[in-house]
Amino acid sequence: MKRGYGKNTTGVNDTKKIEEEFKVAVKRIMGRIWDSRLIEDYDYRWYFSVHDETVHSFHKDHAVPVLRQLHQFMTEQFLITVPSASSIGVGRNFGDLNELGEVFNEEKIVQAVKALFNEEEACV
Repeated sequence: MKRGYGKNTTGVNDTKKIEEEFKVAVKRIMGRIWDSRLIEDYDYRWYFSVHDETVHSFHKDHAVPVLRQLHQFMTEQFLITVPSASSIGVGRNFGDLNELGEVFNEEKIVQAVKALFNEEEACV
């Protein structure tokens, strides 16, 4: 999932401040994941963060509930003056990533997972 910063920031100082705050936000998101039931209730793995993205792995049957919870964590406000957003992408790797947008959409997730596994019927 990719964390967004809003469109109103300009200049090096703003970018530096956002980067610093994102480090705090990633730690907060990781804490929210550890405190949630994602690890216990689903076949879910946190892998790592890269700049403004976080990388996760989970069973295809758990895509909708896991992404719903992750998206909620990622869209929590972390800077008072900058809008918070998060886009959802589903894929086996970054090269094959299917970007699904910033709005959680269960049908898009189901279709993306079906396409990823070449399945005819919904798997979530």
